[in-house]
Amino acid sequence: MPFLRRHLGILSGIPFAVCYGIIARLTFGTESSLNYLVAPLSLVFLLLVPAAVGGLAVWLSADQRRTRWWPAVAMALLACTIAVVITGLLAIEALICIVMATPILLGGAAIGGLIACALLRRRAQDRTTIIGLLLAPFLLAPLEARLPVSDSYGTVETQIVIEADPATVWRTLIDVPQIQPAERRFSVLFDLFGVPRPLKATLDTPGAGGMRRGWFEDQLTFDERIIDWQPQQRIGWAITVGDRSATPAPWNEIGGRSFAVTGASYWIEPVSSNRVILHLNSTYRLSTHFNSYGAYWVGWGMGQFQDEVVQIIKARAETDPR
Repeated sequence: MPFLRRHLGILSGIPFAVCYGIIARLTFGTESSLNYLVAPLSLVFLLLVPAAVGGLAVWLSADQRRTRWWPAVAMALLACTIAVVITGLLAIEALICIVMATPILLGGAAIGGLIACALLRRRAQDRTTIIGLLLAPFLLAPLEARLPVSDSYGTVETQIVIEADPATVWRTLIDVPQIQPAERRFSVLFDLFGVPRPLKATLDTPGAGGMRRGWFEDQLTFDERIIDWQPQQRIGWAITVGDRSATPAPWNEIGGRSFAVTGASYWIEPVSSNRVILHLNSTYRLSTHFNSYGAYWVGWGMGQFQDEVVQIIKARAETDPR
């Protein structure tokens, strides 16, 4: 029992730290008129909340090892990890959001653990710093919301070789009938992270100025106004999101203030009479305080999406009876 008590003592601060983290997440994500001031998609939340979690886990530990650097960091990381897992189990956060945020969250927790460890090593019993760390996210979030956010634009490019003539490929991509389950492959993006899959695309009016609509799972739709129309060669469109009122979070944020897909285009590059290279390019906008980090994940996710789309077009074009 002394052995067990000795090793459980190092974990004694973790329950309190985890509770703080969950309460902070619920507060930052609450649907209220102040939500825009304390949104979870902010550097204050992603860095300072886990720092407070890590610092609290170390500060409240009943074990003397809290004054050693590596045990302190381990306590902080464990507390943050448990809080993240609980938010996932309670469906407070989508899995893809958890995966994207975890590296930053763990980094913030480690910093908080080191701050608490440094205070304890100096035998500083003044709780002002720890209290300040706990209050900082709520005090600084409204200030961050007032800082200007720059727009960052990027392009994701995908290409695939298709054994078909340009006319067949063109027919296949301008109007996409319902995609059947048998046409899909396993995808981390869709099958594990739960991103809405594309279902079909309908062309209302051919030619420049016409409209094309993309239909996705979770009642997510995109209105695509054609801005480039060169039959059997190129089609491009500007994208706006349709009605998102019935789309669940976080997918209802697509097209919002933080992230939007702004346009897309296909280019059919003939290689021979019965072979082409199909190019699919999509452009997006990011408007956050961490655009560089977000661009990595957006590029990966859109690349996975585009790969599924062109694979379906390839399979359909190569088996087109016409």
